[in-house]
Amino acid sequence: MKGLKLVGCFLALLVGLFSISITITTLASIPVYYLYSQLFNLGESVGLTHQQLQVSYQSIVQYLLHPFTEILTIPYFSSSAQGLQHFQDVKLLIQLNALISVLACVGLPWIVRQLKVAREYLFVQAGFYFLYSVPLLFLFMIFVNFERIFILFHEIVFTNDYWLFDPIYDPIITVLPESFFMLLFIIVILLYELFVFIISQWYQRR
Repeated sequence: MKGLKLVGCFLALLVGLFSISITITTLASIPVYYLYSQLFNLGESVGLTHQQLQVSYQSIVQYLLHPFTEILTIPYFSSSAQGLQHFQDVKLLIQLNALISVLACVGLPWIVRQLKVAREYLFVQAGFYFLYSVPLLFLFMIFVNFERIFILFHEIVFTNDYWLFDPIYDPIITVLPESFFMLLFIIVILLYELFVFIISQWYQRR
């Protein structure tokens, strides 16, 4: 019974730390996009200044994060009904993830306490090795074939194909290249690994 409880704790840590990492990466994506778009001169490809492009991207992130913003308007870009529906679908996922992040932050002290009182040092150490290794497998897959991972992710998460943007009707996709999302995926994994390390150090302070 104790073993099942510890397994539950580690699964909760896996989901919770990933959720927190995704939330932080979503917030951090604004300065990341600022640097990325400047490095690759994305604004020039659509005839916008660097600052205009930032306004457009910030409007998307603010829409995704703000629970009471119901209408998305992307300055300097037109949008199709399907494109807007996809952003709405993403918003629901982001909001759900934010809720999980809050619950994870609240529950972390309790989970660490359960690991400590269990007094199963070897089992817990194996659990932390598991937490470290899972995202490293994803990181390897990202570097090997991110395009396939990206497509598979969308096919699993979304129930429609509205994520397949047509640049003619949703030109915003031309300044949101796949490599940018790859960078965000990597940031999520690095943050997650950092949080696992922090939690493991917290556990060891007995």
